[in-house]
Amino acid sequence: MNPTLRVLLPKPGSHRIWPRFAEIGSNKALFADRDGIVLYDVATVSLERRLGYGWYTDKPEQSLSIYTKWLQRWHEVRSQ
Repeated sequence: MNPTLRVLLPKPGSHRIWPRFAEIGSNKALFADRDGIVLYDVATVSLERRLGYGWYTDKPEQSLSIYTKWLQRWHEVRSQ
């Protein structure tokens, strides 16, 4: 497989993913190369940086799950 052609594709049943960095206000995913210039498309990041850094993560899934459970419990307590 040619690593320069790698793209993110939806996979049924997989976790949601979030960009590690997002622009305040627009929530657009942010990327950067070693020169620090802001990029909005991971495909424009150099191959070395694309392959050597985790630009996307599924880690917020756990926090959202905990928050959802807390919020449900909070509503239950308030309605008593």
